[in-house]
Amino acid sequence: MKKIISVLVFLGFLFFSFDGFLDFISYVKPGLTNYFAGVKKLKSLPIDVDRKNISRAVDDVYSIKYSMMRVVGQLPLPGDYGSYKIGAKGDRKIEYYNDQNIGNNLKRILILGSSQSFGYFSGPVDNFANQLAMELPEYRISNFSVPGQMIAETKANWQRLSLLGEKYDKVIIVEGPIDFYIYCTPGLNLSSREVHRMAVMKLIDKASRVYSVLSGDQDKYQSPCLDESYKNILSKNVFSDFKGVIEYGRDIGSETYIVVPPSPYVGNVNVENLSKDNLAFRSLVTELGVDLEKEYQDIPQVIDMKNIFSGTGPMFLDWGGHFTPKGNKVFAQSVANFIKSTDYN
Repeated sequence: MKKIISVLVFLGFLFFSFDGFLDFISYVKPGLTNYFAGVKKLKSLPIDVDRKNISRAVDDVYSIKYSMMRVVGQLPLPGDYGSYKIGAKGDRKIEYYNDQNIGNNLKRILILGSSQSFGYFSGPVDNFANQLAMELPEYRISNFSVPGQMIAETKANWQRLSLLGEKYDKVIIVEGPIDFYIYCTPGLNLSSREVHRMAVMKLIDKASRVYSVLSGDQDKYQSPCLDESYKNILSKNVFSDFKGVIEYGRDIGSETYIVVPPSPYVGNVNVENLSKDNLAFRSLVTELGVDLEKEYQDIPQVIDMKNIFSGTGPMFLDWGGHFTPKGNKVFAQSVANFIKSTDYN
């Protein structure tokens, strides 16, 4: 009997020791993930970029602090985070305006979206919104994009700004693939933001997250989007969110466009600098993008730019679609040309 009790005590000790280790890993996971992500970004850089500036932007992005707001999701807290200056209402400040005498009578453009339009891993000058401001000096641009913000949260963010008294002539929403990434990436559909704040997690969930940190191999996990019934409704739901934000813009009198950004998942894009892992996931995102395009192709307020990098050199830092400085510039020029074309309609 004593032997049985001793064995049970020993097994209990092992269990709680392992559980404590997993708690520790869960606590430091954001830092570990950030470190490995930064290393991957630097390894995947095309040869024609300024590695020093990119390295600084990669390091600084992980210092940004966020608050959580129901419905809206996470919002960056005001502050100076090196490459990223966040204003009092949560906007990323635009470097171009620091050296310009901007009049109050300029027409205003609001930029909304997720990490691509926020300028994730892009410095003060190289990011998309700053490049767009340089292309459109006749406008005053505000960038309230938030990393990881899906289209429904983007609408709520816009509503938040309206309640704060902000009014814009044109609204450009850079959205599309982030919804698929959040919904389809194994583990992220539970919201990593919430998981990091949970005091207690199930042991098996902890173990899977530890493994994902150490291996970085998403292909070993079953994406929920492989379920046909789930996948079939996903694009329709994202499109429904598209329509919701367009209707909101019409209701408050703002000219509204959703820009589907350049994608590393389309056929003729140069991704030779990126790793060749996660093939199944990339195929899935491509398929979902095609399904979404079928929904929005006849909607004039949805501007499809996912193929504009076709036939060019490397424009992406990663499979998340984050841009190199050259990618930001080309994308900004394309959006600016479109905005100019709407001025004459």
